[in-house]
Amino acid sequence: MSSKYPVFSEFQVETALAEAAGLIFHPQLFRSMPKISLGQEGEQSQTEPPMDNWPGKIAAAYVRLPVLSNFIQACASDALRVLMADDPKANPTGLKADEMCSSAKAQAVLRSFIAQLIQRPSDAKWIGIIMFSLLRTSEETIGNAVSAEEMTDMTFAVSMMNSAIVSDRVPGSGVTHHGAGH
Repeated sequence: MSSKYPVFSEFQVETALAEAAGLIFHPQLFRSMPKISLGQEGEQSQTEPPMDNWPGKIAAAYVRLPVLSNFIQACASDALRVLMADDPKANPTGLKADEMCSSAKAQAVLRSFIAQLIQRPSDAKWIGIIMFSLLRTSEETIGNAVSAEEMTDMTFAVSMMNSAIVSDRVPGSGVTHHGAGH
């Protein structure tokens, strides 16, 4: 899936992100992040889900910024390799659905989802999965740094990236929109 040019059209990316936005910004998963400045922590930011055309603006950035599309495509390619290696016999340290879920039903759903992803390596829905994972990872990184009071330049960079993606201020995405409270 990795390429020097966007693999997906702006429409495909926008459609995939529109479908994923409900989960990406689900109130039980999405959390407020503190504003972090170099050298100090600011007050809590209002990181509410973006209101306007968030999927369209991120899609525009994806097709206009090779660095963004290449990064997302590389993440999807890497994720596919990891998922394909999730055979408990062949790879005992892999993801193992039975260790990631608390119930047999959740294990079955996860296994089915992983099988669908592996069968469709060029599906634009990978972009929604990558954006979901990227935002959850950045939230965790920022949250851990703030709670441990160990803010670094890297924490600042991750915070800025997270803020840009959530508020759709990604360079090259056209009109800037700030969600409520920004």
